[in-house]
Amino acid sequence: MSRLLPWLAGLLVVIAGSPLLAQPPNDNCANALPISIGGCLNNQTTQGATLQAGENTGCATGVGSSVWYYFQAGLSDSVLRLTIDVTAVNRCAGSAVVYGPYNAAPTCLPTNAQQVNCDNVIYGLNYGGSGSNSAYYVDVPVVPGRYYMVQVLGATGGPCNGAYINFNICLDRACNHCGNLCVTNVCNYPSNTAPSVSWVTSNCTPVTLNPPADSYSDVQQCFSFTAVNTTMNLTGVVSSTCGNAQFYSLYWTLYSNTCGYITGPVNYFGAGGTQITGLTPGQTYRICMRYEISLSSPGNNPCSISQFYLATYAAPLAVVLADYRVQCRGDAVEVQWATALEEEVAYFSLERRLPGGDTYESVAKILPQGGRGLKTYAWTDEMGVLRGTRYRLVEVTLQGQEVVLAEEEVGLCGQESVRWLVQEGGLTAALFSDKSGAWEVSLYDLQGQEILSKRTYIGAGGSYVPLAEGLKPGLYLGRVQGPTGRVHWGRVLVP
Repeated sequence: MSRLLPWLAGLLVVIAGSPLLAQPPNDNCANALPISIGGCLNNQTTQGATLQAGENTGCATGVGSSVWYYFQAGLSDSVLRLTIDVTAVNRCAGSAVVYGPYNAAPTCLPTNAQQVNCDNVIYGLNYGGSGSNSAYYVDVPVVPGRYYMVQVLGATGGPCNGAYINFNICLDRACNHCGNLCVTNVCNYPSNTAPSVSWVTSNCTPVTLNPPADSYSDVQQCFSFTAVNTTMNLTGVVSSTCGNAQFYSLYWTLYSNTCGYITGPVNYFGAGGTQITGLTPGQTYRICMRYEISLSSPGNNPCSISQFYLATYAAPLAVVLADYRVQCRGDAVEVQWATALEEEVAYFSLERRLPGGDTYESVAKILPQGGRGLKTYAWTDEMGVLRGTRYRLVEVTLQGQEVVLAEEEVGLCGQESVRWLVQEGGLTAALFSDKSGAWEVSLYDLQGQEILSKRTYIGAGGSYVPLAEGLKPGLYLGRVQGPTGRVHWGRVLVP
């Protein structure tokens, strides 16, 4: 029976093979067999193989035979998943070493210094119980287009009648932060406390591990999530056949939605290891977790892991402010702001503090538009421009709580400025000038190809000008020429 545990884990592939008595054709590394991405070589064995003179074995010890394979990473690959599925024959044991990278298919013995992954223990007994196979797999970081060698070894001594293992070997693409995302839109528990196991398994989408993961696997799993707060927390649940599912190590690394590195690797079980800080609410991020499974010894309370859930938890912010400014509009003052998210907001209160004063007074009450997406607001104070006057924006929640979102003092007039606001693929230009007149706005890709061009007339002051929806993620160049004739260039990142 499966038990659900608040941990993290993963796995892949299997199938039984039968022993072959003849000397394997790939006993010599010069005759290594090719493995194609998405393919398997079944009914493999180290039985009858030998260790050549001078043959390295990486980190592996106590081995007496080995066979060889090689593969080439694709031009867009950064992680490939290697699966070695040991058949349940006499609890035989072995090892596996991956060497590389190489510019061409290798034909000579690699050195220990070239190993990129090594595991000294691969068991033939399934940790999930008798009558099935033991599937070991590793997600290998690779250089696109380069070649790698795989050495599978059989252990000496032990319960086997000879130093060999029988196995199937498979190669496939694995989850990575810039390629396939195995799970998107990781569910968020809307609280600052961790959810229960039952809530996670009822509301979140799992990664199914078929066959279940046994010990000694080294796995990378990537996810995407949308931040609802500046600080988010991680939690995980694994479905296991026993109560002692653990990990040698578990680390996460955070990336932007356009694959840019942000932080990590961070030890999940270290101090503050489940907390992600410095996020922008409403933005999507990618997180990759790399972990090594550590279960019990063969025959001693055997278990395996079949499902892996990842969830976040944080209370959503009621309002996410995207822009705020106080500016002159002729002889009046205009306060403009924009939001990216509005949840459970009763109204906005705009407050004013006169020069030399120490208290604010409410001068306007504005109802929210509500929901997600960029929303813009403007309010004009006809009292006139008084240098040193401060205006602040206050959010009032449905529960009556007041939160100050921003405040700013009336500055000098006579300025011209441009800001780019990006929300869920939509682009808006926030334009301001003390002169009325025409604005010309253009957007280019990094190759200089014009994406859009718009000409609009704006009176003295500022305005939000929607430009485009559904832009592809990436970096763009924006060019704006205002009524003063000044040209403004800026980089626009669409996550």
